Amino acid sequence: MKDAISQLQGKSLRKVSEETGISKTTLNNYRKISKASRDIPPKPLCHGNQILSTDQESELAEYLVETQKEGCALTPKLLKELTFSYARYNGIVIPSNWSKNSCAGADWFTNFMKRHPRLTLRKPEGASIARTGVLNHPVMENFYYQVEVLYKKYDFTDGEIFNIDETNDPTVLDSEKVIAETGTHQVIDLIYFSLFVI
Repeated sequence: MKDAISQLQGKSLRKVSEETGISKTTLNNYRKISKASRDIPPKPLCHGNQILSTDQESELAEYLVETQKEGCALTPKLLKELTFSYARYNGIVIPSNWSKNSCAGADWFTNFMKRHPRLTLRKPEGASIARTGVLNHPVMENFYYQVEVLYKKYDFTDGEIFNIDETNDPTVLDSEKVIAETGTHQVIDLIYFSLFVI
């Protein structure tokens, strides 16, 4: 910007605007400021009310995408708690309501999502860790081999075959909305559970 203002000494406003790609109105406003104070104020690196820097927020957004790809996407509540602890750990000045609630505010979350259109809220498809662990090629081949053996052994008719799925008997409970990358085809939320045998 300083270079563009200095070029205004010998060239017209329109010519400098075309050469630099900066609008004429912006150049004219900075020229007035420059004449009044002889110093152009630096452009801030982040929004006025933004708590984390742009780099820190970009790092956080990248972390959210990575956790989502691993099946451990964060809910908005967990993100706000993570942001609060991150800010406290790094000595970043935070609003008093963050300390009071031990998490970032709802307004921060809303603005964070607006600043990062790459992220969106999605309702994940629940999948148990046990189920995802066994869905691999050798296991599936073995399953279909055993089905074929049973078909040959018992010679089933169409009336003796039933499709039983989890429609009326779900094995995984519904999940809250999580933060995921925009355009992701499928968001999976791995559910960790243990079985108790009595």
